[in-house]
Amino acid sequence: MGADEPKGPEEAAGEAEVTPSERAAEAQGTDLTDLEKDVAELREIAKERDHFLERLQRVTAELENYRKRVQREREQWRRFALEGFLRDLLPTVDNLERAIRSARESGDLEGLLTGLELIDRMLQETLGRYGVKPIEAVGRPFDPFDHEAVEVVAGEGGPPGTVLAELQRGYRFYEHLLRPARVRVAQPRQPESRGGEEAEGGTARAGGKELDIS
Repeated sequence: MGADEPKGPEEAAGEAEVTPSERAAEAQGTDLTDLEKDVAELREIAKERDHFLERLQRVTAELENYRKRVQREREQWRRFALEGFLRDLLPTVDNLERAIRSARESGDLEGLLTGLELIDRMLQETLGRYGVKPIEAVGRPFDPFDHEAVEVVAGEGGPPGTVLAELQRGYRFYEHLLRPARVRVAQPRQPESRGGEEAEGGTARAGGKELDIS
């Protein structure tokens, strides 16, 4: 029988026998199948979530352990580095104690001075081995990055802006400035102003005030 041929009475009667309740049950069965699929998908998503959450917790714990290990190793390195410096410093301390004891026993101030000069050289050598170097100042042009002008002296004594004396030595730790050298700077006599114009000059800071060092 062709697809376009009309259905017989028996076939039409068979289709008419499908009741509304049967259709509802069939639709309900389809809905239950879709719901089961959705539940299965949600379970898979929950499994993936738990898996990634577990991995996240594990990675977080590993990072925390790594941070603590690095901090512990850094602290140990700092202690070992400080230990080496202190060990190298002990001979200087020993010589200082011997110089003081010898001066007290003999009253030889000249010998004490010689001993202190030796100790100073030893101390500078020890600092130098660890990258601590003094800043050269006397006879050099004033440098605001390395020098702090405590006094500016007018008159002769050196070219304008030259460091005349070092009042406190400055130091560098490799390229890092530990402290600037506190210095006395030469300042020439100011020329007389002409036509109401004041002479121009450079400035340095000393005691919170700007001082002319030109």
